[in-house]
Amino acid sequence: MDGINVQYKYLTEEIVKKVHDDKKYIGLWCPMGGWESPEMMAKVFTHGGGVDFFFSNSPVEAMLYRDSIQ
Repeated sequence: MDGINVQYKYLTEEIVKKVHDDKKYIGLWCPMGGWESPEMMAKVFTHGGGVDFFFSNSPVEAMLYRDSIQ
């Protein structure tokens, strides 16, 4: 597996698109703090086609949100 893991504050649509254009994977992690929100989830799962891996403090909520937009 070849790709990168970025912190949420650095996530941009351009980065996701570039990584995917290079046929690589992009993962995302969010620091502790419980600030995951529907707006944040929308950015994670839609920017540049969405990230391939998402490390979450609320995995069930993240999967439910992901499934609701696909």
